[in-house]
Formats: sequence, structure tokens, C-alpha cells
Amino acid sequence: MNCPFCLTDNRCAINEKQSCWCFTMTIPDCMLELVPSQKKDKVCICRSCIELYNNDPENFLNIFRSV
Repeated sequence: MNCPFCLTDNRCAINEKQSCWCFTMTIPDCMLELVPSQKKDKVCICRSCIELYNNDPENFLNIFRSV
């Protein structure tokens, strides 16, 4: 699956037998609200986008505002 923001492989392993990295990440509610409605609860945000948002939300918004 692809991240709804950067469109790269989100490397989510939710369908794998092992635990996925995304189970340990906290995704800010404000960021979740930015996911397009047709993709909500269907795709995972990649670790890079989560880290970018956490480190600099304003820069993240400037980069992905048109998504």
C-alpha cells in the first residue's frame, strides 16, 4: 500500500504474521484529519511522513497541502 501523502510504499506489514512498525507509532489526530476521505481507514501513513509531521507540521503542510 502507498502512503496517502507522499504516495510511496508505506511498508505496513499489518497483513503479515509479525507485528508492524505502525503499531508502535503515534499519529497525531491533526494529521489523521488530513487523510483524504476516500482513503481514511484504508491506507497507512508512512513512517517518513509521520516523522516529518511530528518534527515540523508547518513544513509538512506546505509540502502536502494539495494532496
